[in-house]
This record gives sequence, structure tokens and C-alpha cells, in this order.
Amino acid sequence: MLGKLMKYEFAALSKVLPPLYGAVMILSVVGRLMLQIFSTSDNTFAGTVMGAFMFLYIFAIIASVILTFFVIVQRFYKSMVCDEGYLTHTLPVSPLSTITAKTFSGAIWMLFGVLSALAGIAILILNREALDLIWTALGSYGKTNAAFAAEFGISLNALFGYIGIIMLVGLLAQISLFYAAIAIGQLFARQKLLGSVAGYMIINTIAQFLSVGIMILILSLTSGDIEAFLSNSVNPAAIASPALLSSIILQVVLGGGCFLLTNWIMKRKLNLD
Repeated sequence: MLGKLMKYEFAALSKVLPPLYGAVMILSVVGRLMLQIFSTSDNTFAGTVMGAFMFLYIFAIIASVILTFFVIVQRFYKSMVCDEGYLTHTLPVSPLSTITAKTFSGAIWMLFGVLSALAGIAILILNREALDLIWTALGSYGKTNAAFAAEFGISLNALFGYIGIIMLVGLLAQISLFYAAIAIGQLFARQKLLGSVAGYMIINTIAQFLSVGIMILILSLTSGDIEAFLSNSVNPAAIASPALLSSIILQVVLGGGCFLLTNWIMKRKLNLD
């Protein structure tokens, strides 16, 4: 059943998001053509046109990612706490399954959004010189990795792995946070949107304070000297891995807590009036 729910959610979002990503690709191709046309021109007008286009392109890239997140959250709001929610909650599935399907399908679409933005940037800027530079960097990656590990106590492979996990877990956590805020907002009969905003601010504030406190605790215990840690005199190599690991743990706790809160509210305190 979870697979069917994810398929349905994926299809519902596919009506809106692919055209958005297609527009980014078209802008990328247009930009590449403009770069080829104007690259050898010293004309002031050509420089102005390219500058304006690059500003528009950067705005479009950022907007595509933000709009993807907005569409995902809006989809949850409309299908769970608005009129469409009456149909959603009559389906023979638990709120846990529904929330899980929406969370993971939303995360997949967010990844598509980021990948489409990166692909668009690659189309725009990659040329022979850039590819040669990339190949050169890859050729010396082994030496760079060893030097980085010796300096910071963590290899580039491990660092990239940590960053990838942090980004993925952080994405799921942020989606869960917005879902939890919407779940809190639906408790208010007349001001659901305002309640959702208030819920987001409350959860986010609590999460920030807890994050700072737990981060300081973990890193100070790892460094063995809280005064040294607070004075920034601790060797970065000693705390690099614990710092990254603590970030993952914090995101898991935040996302898991918001997920469970959303499930509890939808199961016990649902209010569609």
C-alpha cells in the first residue's frame, strides 16, 4: 500500500514540477547559445545583455528549488487539512502510511529539483577548458585526499559521504518540520495558515536551541575540554568527524520528532472544520 500511495503522490506532483524543470533546461540552453555568440564580443550592449540574463538565470535556478519545496508543502496542506482532506482520511490506510508516502515522494522531487538545477548549470558553463580542469583535479585526487586527511583528520571521501548524508537527512527533516507545522495549524479552526506559521516558528526555535546545546555538549565531550572548545583552541582534526556525526544525529532527531508529532496529531487530533 505504501508503494501505491507514493506512486499516487509522485503522479500528483508530476503535473506541476516537470514543466518547471523543463523551463530551467531551456534557459540553460539559451544561455549557452548566448555565451557562444557573445563570448568574442567586446560590445557593451552584449555585456549588458549577458549580465541581465545571468541575473535572470540565477534567479530562475533559486526559484525552481524554492518552488519545488513550496509545491510539496502546498500539496500536503491541501490534501491533508483542506477540503481534499475529507477524501484523503477516508482511504483505508493509516495516517503513518500517508505521511510517509508524502515525505519520501516530496524528498525525491526535491532531489530532482536540485539535480535539474545542477544539470542546467553544467549545460551553461561546462566547456573543454572546464572539463580539462576537472580531469586534472580528479587525477590528483589521491594526493589531495591524503593531504586533507593529514590536516583535518578526515578524508575527502568521508567528508563527502557525511555531507551527502547530512543533506539527505536534512531534507527529510525540513519536509517533516513543515508537515508538523501544518498539522499544528489545522488545530486552529479559523486561522490554520497563521497557526501553521506559528507552529513552524515554535518548532524551529526549539530545534535551534536544542541543536546548539547538543552540539556544544557533544563537541566539548569529544574535545575533552569545554573551555578549550569554546575558545576555538581545539584542533579541528580532533572534532571533524564528531561534529559531522552530531549534525546527522540532530537532523534525525528533528525529523523523527516532527514526523511522530505529525502522525500523532493526524491520528488523534484531526480537525477538518
